[in-house]
Amino acid sequence: MHSYDDQIIVFAQRWQPYGGPAREDVFVTFGISLQEFDERLRKVCLRRFGRASIPRSMTGSHG
Repeated sequence: MHSYDDQIIVFAQRWQPYGGPAREDVFVTFGISLQEFDERLRKVCLRRFGRASIPRSMTGSHG
């Protein structure tokens, strides 16, 4: 089973091509506000990657 951190990263990656998740999707999935999700994502990324965002190599971005 994935940790909560993994769930946040996977969720953010899934929504990244669409400009990020809608607040309704964040609330239904995690029970938190979009602002809280963004803060948690930044903290997770800092712990995991040493930066405040998901590395491009993980998002599938080519630019």
